[in-house]
Amino acid sequence: MALVYLGRDLRTRRAVALKTLKPEWILDADARARFRREARTMAFLSHPNVARMYDLFEEDDESQLWAVIEYINGPSLRDVLDRMGPFDIERACHYLNQVADALGHLHSRGLVHLDVKPQNILFSDDYTVKLIDFGIAQQAGSAQEVSNGQAFGTVTYVSPEQASGKVIDARSDVYSLGCVVYEMITGKPPFENTAGITPHEILNAHVSVPPVPPTRRRPDLELPPWIDDIVLDAIEKDPERRYPTAAGFASAFRGAMEAEIPADSTVPLHKLPPFREITFTSAVPESLPRPLVRRNGNPLASRIRTGFLWRLIAIFAIGNLLLAGLSFWEMGQIPGLYDPPGLIQSGRDVRVTAEVLNVRAGPANEATVLDQVPIGTELRVTGLIEDGWWPVTYSDEQRQIEGYVAADHVEGLPQTGYEWARERLEELLP
Repeated sequence: MALVYLGRDLRTRRAVALKTLKPEWILDADARARFRREARTMAFLSHPNVARMYDLFEEDDESQLWAVIEYINGPSLRDVLDRMGPFDIERACHYLNQVADALGHLHSRGLVHLDVKPQNILFSDDYTVKLIDFGIAQQAGSAQEVSNGQAFGTVTYVSPEQASGKVIDARSDVYSLGCVVYEMITGKPPFENTAGITPHEILNAHVSVPPVPPTRRRPDLELPPWIDDIVLDAIEKDPERRYPTAAGFASAFRGAMEAEIPADSTVPLHKLPPFREITFTSAVPESLPRPLVRRNGNPLASRIRTGFLWRLIAIFAIGNLLLAGLSFWEMGQIPGLYDPPGLIQSGRDVRVTAEVLNVRAGPANEATVLDQVPIGTELRVTGLIEDGWWPVTYSDEQRQIEGYVAADHVEGLPQTGYEWARERLEELLP
């Protein structure tokens, strides 16, 4: 239903995959809805074994939908199997673990892929697995969705409950993954879609025909006996008899493989032999239609609007910084953000907090009262505190007064930014 092109992001200069619906599907409302849902599902996922979704574009006149996806510069599992044939057990286990991890991430979000097959398993340059194509993924616990009376999926790998229109869940993907692993180790799926066999017959086989055990399907490969139990448990007709999770399937496979290795073996399990030399091309055949690119509105006007918005944000931010700096310089604080405590020490100003405060000639209640100052009066501290009394000085209209005030009835005033800078300079340059 879709075409995929190799493109380049003009901002980041990275290669991307551009996916769009084929022309015959572009006006189909159901197809467009599935396309959007696939993009949103992929955007919701973040896993090293899942292709990343970068963006989704849709033309105003509904003439084109474009999904911008991570470009995977490697072959699909289908390509590798067609060119190389079946894998050895250790390689199959290595790729099973990665696909199971990707499916576990999807299932943990309550979603089911419903189209796990070799074509949807890609390899990056270092042959890391990337699961793609979430076009028919849906919530677990519901029946397979249909369009015009037909269910979606690939008949060769579809689970019995998908084929029967029953409720699907994570175990449906386990079945499909079991079919893929069956093909990885034998070279053929459990029920092959060959000439003379109709898709309906394949669906019936998934529902009611027991699969041939892998060791009997390919006796020439001398597969280990345990492989039959492990793989056939994944493709049980009854979901209740399958592995409940993809991780459980992968764990059982690896556990059986490791149990077969002698305890004194020095062969590293994780060191896979390289693939034989294979050349893959990403060229687009000339027969494919070239994408018709339409832009929403004037791109230059769009860039101008975007640039103006960022400039406006920058001016607003710089203006706020300048106001904050000016407030700190003049008041020693930034209203609503920074209000430093006022320290009381020699050379600093204090404010009277009592309704009326006596200024005495000495540091004691018995000392002569020189003056009385009201609340809010600012005084300058001239020395060290003595028995709870601060020496202060201040001026009224006629004279300069020096005396002592009770420490409990004054509070320190924060320094202005200017005063703070001056003190720091005096410390550095005495």
